[in-house]
Amino acid sequence: MLFYRFTCSLNRIGVLVIVSLCVLSIRLVGPQTLKTKRGVMRSLRNRVHNQFNVSVSEVGPVNDRRTGVIALANTGDSATYSIGELQQATRFIEREIIGKAEIVDIHTDVFDPI
Repeated sequence: MLFYRFTCSLNRIGVLVIVSLCVLSIRLVGPQTLKTKRGVMRSLRNRVHNQFNVSVSEVGPVNDRRTGVIALANTGDSATYSIGELQQATRFIEREIIGKAEIVDIHTDVFDPI
């Protein structure tokens, strides 16, 4: 995973806000239809959202039946906690998609004002 630090300003009331973002590129295995792909992605999105304190969205090419891109985001006051949540969610996704898909790329950014 790649981690980058960007400078951002404190919000108006002076509270430290750290935003972590993880983008996963997923390739579905076997012959898939768009309907099957959407079902797999929707199920994965819902399970991750229910299990972890992260926002989840499918952001990739919606009309490509073989690939999908999922973005995970988390905010907090601790970069360590935020990164840890994303790493746990990523490991969960890796376990959940065994036999259905594979992760081909993971990119993580941490927007930290420090």
